[in-house]
Amino acid sequence: MDDTTVLHESQIPANSVRVPEPEPGTATMVHRYQQDRAVVLHPDDYGRLIEDSRLVAFLGQVEPMPPATPVERKTHALVSTPGAEAPVLEDFDALTAWLAYAEE
Repeated sequence: MDDTTVLHESQIPANSVRVPEPEPGTATMVHRYQQDRAVVLHPDDYGRLIEDSRLVAFLGQVEPMPPATPVERKTHALVSTPGAEAPVLEDFDALTAWLAYAEE
């Protein structure tokens, strides 16, 4: 996993700072000199943020699927068409005939 996409954390002893009580679902922005300095999150929200960060980092590494073949496109179109009956392919001859049709 790329180290730049993962959220890192550091801890400060509670006696070193004054922090408002975090509310679930609310991010409290801490400002100083008209600039954002920190964000206070509820521990549950922080856990969700960490999980989302890991998921985004993982998804950034997933290889895209190769383009669909003509048979795959035809099959998808057939089964995705409302009211269309999918062929029942019970034997080898029916399957090869359908595949030949799908490649057209």
